[in-house]
Amino acid sequence: SSNCRWKIPFIQETMVNGSNPPPAVIAVTETWLKDYITDAQVSIRGYNAYRSDRQKRVGGGCLLYLHEQLLVKEVSEYSDKENNMVCCYIESSHTLIAAIYRPPDSNPSGFSSLLSHLQGTIDRISENHRMPDLYILGDFNFPEIDWKMPLSYQSNSVPEFFDFMDKNQLSQIVTMPTRGDNTLDLALTNVPRYVAEVSVAPTTLSDHCMVKALLGFDMLRIASA
Repeated sequence: SSNCRWKIPFIQETMVNGSNPPPAVIAVTETWLKDYITDAQVSIRGYNAYRSDRQKRVGGGCLLYLHEQLLVKEVSEYSDKENNMVCCYIESSHTLIAAIYRPPDSNPSGFSSLLSHLQGTIDRISENHRMPDLYILGDFNFPEIDWKMPLSYQSNSVPEFFDFMDKNQLSQIVTMPTRGDNTLDLALTNVPRYVAEVSVAPTTLSDHCMVKALLGFDMLRIASA
């Protein structure tokens, strides 16, 4: 994947300007950003950027662009030398949106810490309310999982990942391959009934396909109500 700065014109022109209504959320993985790259350098008109950078290795990282109409009350970020996660809580719709990047060579303990961090955020938000609507997006690099028939797997991280999904009543809604024959880029939600359509299409940005999920309601209209 190329550096995120080179993806911005495509995102602005194709995904934002070319969509009506514009997407409420854009998740980007393999951003390759470092702390010396400012938010202003990766800004997109009409959106706020929330990011998790991988500092100690080349590559990695993830970023969420949330439309400026979505008022974020809380941001939580996780990073280690391999994995990245950033999540945003939108109080008006009681929704938590997360972007995750897990590399193919991820150490199980690091991914376990990431899931624990995210679970802690979910639990804290759920303390005085019902569980929030969850949308967890990203590149998880689990080629061994056949989502049409998930069984048992050799990877130490897969059982814990499935336990995390079960605990939060998450469904994985991407059913088509996103790189070669593998479904590496996932979208998890505990409200699959809100998802009207999921599509996967090649893009010049990456050797991964771009995943689009269309909800059955306008998240921006609800946010501005």
